[in-house]
Amino acid sequence: MKTEMLIWLFPVVFMIHELEEITFVRWWIARNREELARRFPRLSKRLLPRLNDVSTASFTFIVAEEYILVLFLTFGSYWFANYALFISVVIAYGIHLAFHVLQFVIYRRYIPAIVTSVVTGVYTVFTIRHFYLHGLMQMPDVIIYTLASLLVLMLNLALLHRIAGKLNL
Repeated sequence: MKTEMLIWLFPVVFMIHELEEITFVRWWIARNREELARRFPRLSKRLLPRLNDVSTASFTFIVAEEYILVLFLTFGSYWFANYALFISVVIAYGIHLAFHVLQFVIYRRYIPAIVTSVVTGVYTVFTIRHFYLHGLMQMPDVIIYTLASLLVLMLNLALLHRIAGKLNL
């Protein structure tokens, strides 16, 4: 598979995963609230009130902004042939998917995003492997970009949740 195709597939793969989350997260929380509170009382005390403030519209707003960021990073990586930046975003996405898989393993039931975490995880592993085998990953750059990407994406997500809660969408 061509490198360019893998690069341009990333925004599509990202959005497929996010659409599963957008579609099912509110429904899933409503159906699993008591079970979550029973099995994970401390965590639920912190997270469930926050999740109550995030409507489907608010969550979609968050995803839309993240998608614009993904498009910007993908385009910039391609335009400047900065493969370290691109693969660092793919690695950060892969870490995100790994957290969903871990949630599934711990909860032992369906969670929103597990289906697309597995399916798009295949793309993630294949893409990382492709870039590695074709010598498109300079490890010091990839490590630095990955750490920076994770920091920026976590701060961005925290800020977006705060903004979305205040917008009352």
